[in-house]
Amino acid sequence: MITWRRMAGLAGLLALLAGPAGAAERSFRVYPLGVQDGPTVQAAAEMVLAPPSRVLLDRTRNRLLANATADEHRALAHLVREVAAPAANVRIEVRSRDAGTSEDVRAGLERPEIRIRHRDGRTTGTAAADVAIEARRTRTLAQTTQEILVSSGREGVIEVGQEVPYTEWLFDYAIRHGLVRTPDIRWRLIGARMVVLPTIVGDGPLIHVRLIPEVTAEVQGHPERVRFERVATEVTVRDGEPLRIGGFAENRDFYDRFLVGVGRGGQTRALDISLIPRIERPGVPPTEPIPGRSGPPRGPPFP
Repeated sequence: MITWRRMAGLAGLLALLAGPAGAAERSFRVYPLGVQDGPTVQAAAEMVLAPPSRVLLDRTRNRLLANATADEHRALAHLVREVAAPAANVRIEVRSRDAGTSEDVRAGLERPEIRIRHRDGRTTGTAAADVAIEARRTRTLAQTTQEILVSSGREGVIEVGQEVPYTEWLFDYAIRHGLVRTPDIRWRLIGARMVVLPTIVGDGPLIHVRLIPEVTAEVQGHPERVRFERVATEVTVRDGEPLRIGGFAENRDFYDRFLVGVGRGGQTRALDISLIPRIERPGVPPTEPIPGRSGPPRGPPFP
């Protein structure tokens, strides 16, 4: 990631390489910036140029328009190449395990017996059967794996579930902390997810991960997203090190209610979600180790 301090230092060095301003002939060139922040690159480019050379930012197409000397153009081209270098990505493997129990009660008749008698022109009958009641308790366990790819410093989304059983508790929590704009109107939860923001620390191998719970509610027929920033989790892990969501003592009461789903039969299911972030750099296959660095073994996050 190109930081402002690094960009300012690079611009200062390139300004020295460009040489002193003089009566050299100037020309006009265009420098596309891609997805980079235009105002930041413009500020760094202005450090490279000397009057009367000028650089303008075309905000509509996110590009620099420069009128400068040949040496200054060389310095600008080098600056833009450094800034436009693709940032490293973080591939996050999401392993979720949900466990739940269901109870089934069945009743039936066993060994039914019917007796019919004819006596003195009359027909009588009796029926008998054993009533059997069976109660069954079943515990189910399912594990799924998915992957998301996020640029360092950008947000990704992990879906938690489409139904949340503790709606009232979460709604009251949002009211107490001022997260709901219309507290007098009850909501209907239609989804829960976890926003993940991974940022590579320096050149790695450490990754700073921020996790923010978020719910989507239906308010008067319109969807509204509520982020629970107050209970966001921040932790720094090594490349390939598992991280368990909700595995910290802090805010345990919230996550014990947030990380709960609803099964097809209506029973509640406890969700156990772990993340394994791995750094991916342009030009380096994800299956190969990054040169000069080795990460920890990639073991399963679940015991």
